[in-house]
Amino acid sequence: MSPRRCAFIDIGTNAILCLIVEIRDTGRFRVLDDLAEIPRLGEGVDKTRRIGAAGERRSIEVLESYLSQCRNLGVEEIIAVGTSALPKRPPTSFSSASQEAPQKPSAS
Repeated sequence: MSPRRCAFIDIGTNAILCLIVEIRDTGRFRVLDDLAEIPRLGEGVDKTRRIGAAGERRSIEVLESYLSQCRNLGVEEIIAVGTSALPKRPPTSFSSASQEAPQKPSAS
């Protein structure tokens, strides 16, 4: 069986990280890309208890750029986890980026 390419995305309150790897049958992996951006998703959430439109927009832009890189590298599966601030937003958040991504549900 040939190596699989996977991406792991961590959506934090301030930073969004993306590790893209190639996983071999032996369990060993090779890092293809290691991305980090600071879109400040949670900007103001401590006062409003809600994710603001500006932070959401910046975060979607980052996720879309990560999705593009995943496509460029032939990623087959994307696994994402998110900050505890995410449930404070209706489940339609990030739908524009996530509708096009290969997905495997994951609880954080």
